[in-house]
Amino acid sequence: MKNILFAIVFLIISTLTLFSQRKITASIADKNVKSVKVTSTLNANVPLIALHSKQKIDINFDIIHADPHRIGYRIFFCNADWSKAHLSPHEYVSGVAESTINDFATSSGTRVTYTNYNLRIPNEDTRPLLAGNYAVEFFREDYPEKVLFTTCFCVLDDKVEIIASLDKSIGYKDNEQQLNLEIIPESYTITSAEAELKINIYQNNIPVKSGSLAPTTVSTTKIQYLNSNALRFPAGNEYRAMEFTSKQKGGLHVDSVAKGTKKADVFLKADAPRSTYNGMIANDFNGRFTINARGVADASTEADYCKVKFTLIADSLPGKDVYIVGEAFEQRPCPFNKMEYNAATASYEKEIVLKQGYYNYMYATNDEKTKALDFSLLEGNFSETENEYTILIYHRSISQEYDKLIGYKIVK
Repeated sequence: MKNILFAIVFLIISTLTLFSQRKITASIADKNVKSVKVTSTLNANVPLIALHSKQKIDINFDIIHADPHRIGYRIFFCNADWSKAHLSPHEYVSGVAESTINDFATSSGTRVTYTNYNLRIPNEDTRPLLAGNYAVEFFREDYPEKVLFTTCFCVLDDKVEIIASLDKSIGYKDNEQQLNLEIIPESYTITSAEAELKINIYQNNIPVKSGSLAPTTVSTTKIQYLNSNALRFPAGNEYRAMEFTSKQKGGLHVDSVAKGTKKADVFLKADAPRSTYNGMIANDFNGRFTINARGVADASTEADYCKVKFTLIADSLPGKDVYIVGEAFEQRPCPFNKMEYNAATASYEKEIVLKQGYYNYMYATNDEKTKALDFSLLEGNFSETENEYTILIYHRSISQEYDKLIGYKIVK
């Protein structure tokens, strides 16, 4: 009997541990959720605000449906690696960690009916108390157990100065970029940089480094990470771009537009692999998208949704899947952005319902070992690529129960 009881307790503890260690990622679980955009008043391109400031996080999204639903949200505090932290809601938010969105409006004059929602944080119900990572789950109020989508943002308590630079001249066959980094604590106390600091680095909002890192040099005034192999990244290529702001006329990279019975069909010009050349373009937004439509006063509710067809002319890649990647398509392999191979046209194809606007995108395969995105085969790597690196520095002292975000820097 004791052995059975011990086994049950062990199973419960193991399950809870695995759940708490599960990393949260920005992801969409419901196909009717569209155009998720997270911005801040600090930097429109980075979902980050300063602690106890007047800055705001805005989470804007649409749900395609004939009737609007009441949408609720719940907020979690996360560790630097985006696993859920062992903190109670009252420790990381003032007010409540779960509430309802009151700012929403139904589309007007569109062929596709949808509701546009906007959540602003902090608000009257929810105000972050700690610096660090926050994840937000969204759900219908009548089905709170079913998560529609999850998104993330950060809160900064700025304690250190960060000096960062990119070296594009190094790298085998000019396919890498070296990030050099200095942290200047000034009056802030860091006892052991390798043990207490965690560094998250994003290349065009795609995570490329997360965790502890051994400094190359530590002095009384600075912590340096210079010419570290851990901060050397595949350079990638410039993003592809397409735009459709009219349902009657074509746009950037649009081959043709056809009016369907329920929505317009937009056919993009066929793409090809770019592993042998750098696709420099003047309007590369580093993977982002923006909603825009001609002749409307408010694109958030008057821009329409169209079915957009992507085509990549390429030989079949046995053992690999191909994905469309960008802010609008998720930054991870998932069913929503996975392409299918058409042997008759010798190409990968995918139809995705998108809102009128401007979009950056790239094609990627999945790495068979790490299951991460791999751009090298279809897009190539070129050291001169104009990437944007976001650097986040977290600190957890021996007496601290969470990873505190103490530094933030963008380098291009």
